[in-house]
Amino acid sequence: MWILLVILVILLFPFFRGYMAFRAMRNQAQEAFNRQRQQQQEAERKARRQAQGKTFDKESSEYVDFEEVVDDGQSAQRSAQPEQQQANTSNEQQVSDAEFEEIA
Repeated sequence: MWILLVILVILLFPFFRGYMAFRAMRNQAQEAFNRQRQQQQEAERKARRQAQGKTFDKESSEYVDFEEVVDDGQSAQRSAQPEQQQANTSNEQQVSDAEFEEIA
């Protein structure tokens, strides 16, 4: 009885290993296919977004034209203040954004 069980295990073990190897290869192929499909869908979404262009045009949105005002540090309001109030206010340096530098 034991001999029959041992022979059966010895014969079935290679089939079991082969099945597990086949299953692992199938899972890898399916994962690769899913990654490729996901990349293709992302590319289609990106192309669709680029093809749509702007979401809002100038007539239907609240675009505002602006022009940058350069302040030389002497504003008209400070010159209109009394000298006593000017003495109480401290002059602070204006914080500016970092310089933009394009990296090629």
